[in-house]
Amino acid sequence: MFGVFVPWQKGLDFFDALLLLPYAFLSLLFVSPAVIDSCFAGGRRISVDGLMRGIIYGWLWGLGLLILGLITVNLTAIPGPVMLPARPLLLSALVLSLLGCVFVAAISAWVALRSRSATSGKQAMRILFLVVLCALLFVPRLLSRDSQEQLTLLLIPDRLARATLFVAPALTLLDALVLAAVLKRGNRDTLAR
Repeated sequence: MFGVFVPWQKGLDFFDALLLLPYAFLSLLFVSPAVIDSCFAGGRRISVDGLMRGIIYGWLWGLGLLILGLITVNLTAIPGPVMLPARPLLLSALVLSLLGCVFVAAISAWVALRSRSATSGKQAMRILFLVVLCALLFVPRLLSRDSQEQLTLLLIPDRLARATLFVAPALTLLDALVLAAVLKRGNRDTLAR
């Protein structure tokens, strides 16, 4: 549905940042269950391999949906050259999606360490995703008109690319710190058992 129906309905509007960015972030939904399952399959042990498999699995699923959407738009558009979104927008979406996958993998591993079962861990992550989604939908409405306009201006491809150049290093550092803390905690908990 996401890879064909929505792009088919939206057509060239699929290339808009307000639709393309959420598509890139669909990968986050696939990371969490994969990481939690790997933690419980390993006896509630956090492994770098399990985290990496979850990150790669989720990111590739999101990338696949995005590629399928781009193919759908090109097949349903008027015959002509292959159309793609602006490169800065596409690259920003892919980089931010990958960094988001790493962060979600670390949070999922942390939740898995505190959960009684894989099912309860996945349920906790679903609730967390729902809370974040509600915040993303409703918090911008609480902002002033000027702030809303500034956020909208950030979605222009060139500005988004520049913002990504500043945000990506900070997210990388945050990802590294959270991953290190989770791995350290996971190893300490495993040794304590």
